Amino acid sequence: MIEDIEIFHNKTEYVMRGQASGAHLFSSPDAGLVIQRAIDSFNGEGGEVLLHRGIYELNAPIQLDSRCVLRGKGVATCLKLTPANEQGIGILCEDKDYASVCNLSLRPAARGTGVAGIVLHSSGCCQIREVRCKGFASYGIWMRENSFLCEISRCQLADNQKSNLFMQNLRDGGRGGDFLPGLVSGLTIYGGGNGIECEHALVLNITSCLILHPGKIGIHIHSESNSVLVSGCRTLQVEMDCVVVQDSHEINLSSNIFCWHRDHGIILDNVKWGTVSANNIIDTGVRAHDKTLRNGIILRNGTSSVQVTGNALFNWGDQMPMQTGIDEDASCRVNLMANNNVNYYTEQDVISRGAQSLAQGNVGIGPEAWLGMDRDPYPDFSLDGLNTFLENNFER
Repeated sequence: MIEDIEIFHNKTEYVMRGQASGAHLFSSPDAGLVIQRAIDSFNGEGGEVLLHRGIYELNAPIQLDSRCVLRGKGVATCLKLTPANEQGIGILCEDKDYASVCNLSLRPAARGTGVAGIVLHSSGCCQIREVRCKGFASYGIWMRENSFLCEISRCQLADNQKSNLFMQNLRDGGRGGDFLPGLVSGLTIYGGGNGIECEHALVLNITSCLILHPGKIGIHIHSESNSVLVSGCRTLQVEMDCVVVQDSHEINLSSNIFCWHRDHGIILDNVKWGTVSANNIIDTGVRAHDKTLRNGIILRNGTSSVQVTGNALFNWGDQMPMQTGIDEDASCRVNLMANNNVNYYTEQDVISRGAQSLAQGNVGIGPEAWLGMDRDPYPDFSLDGLNTFLENNFER
């Protein structure tokens, strides 16, 4: 009989049985051993391993195989790393194809330990869906080393200390070819370090993601992470800058809402070719710790041939004003800043210093905001409530 496998916790052991036949196939007190036995039993031909609700302790990473689906019963299925897990990884998918992880949660042995919940390494056409990874010392999900045509969707990533989602070395020279795309969509990210980080990660679509109160940068794109699209996303209550693009080109930031951040809205640092369009950049520099004002969009260090068009940049009157809406330094060239609307700033709506750059059709009102000037200063945002939520729910 060809059948899929299910695993459940029965008092002192984890039981592996056939989904169709109900036949007992294997059992052990070691949850990770049972899960790995189930995956390996498919011999790379594929099948589903269904994990019923419960906590499954992992003394070593689960090695996902090609064409295998590892599925749980939502957050009630929790894969928990133990201190014996020396690699600090929950699930490792290395050099595999068409594998999927869905509908389960992962956490380290203790908050702020471990390396990553899931690692995709040089794998193709894999999917991570409806997974929750929280509390790791480094990353919630780490996609790396020319993984290609992979999809990460509808996941919740929280309290992962370096970056909640880290995409690294997705470029040329991989076994699937050169510069193959990846898709990130519908993520809910909160707390931790960076919301999303791309390091030498090319040709990515990042869409419809929500990033709440990251302790560092909302979205950090750097080190030749070329041809990255960020669209339909929202950042809120960011401790540093909302979006930083450094030494990366062919960028597209469009139709996003970047809101309520201590530092700048968007920084383009040595960016060649790109579009920044139809974004709302709201409450820039709010309660900055050094009490100085911030800018909505910054172009610097040789940024060239970028269109910054049709954006709305504004602060509420019960917050701090911006210093400048859009600020381009003299090292930049041939940028177009057009048809932007700026409200509540102290210096100027748009400052263009670059050679052959053009600023036109922009409008701004500086001295006061359209709304909120008659209110008391709005209280600063705080992590207290979010930290309490994370602490109360870490074991769940």
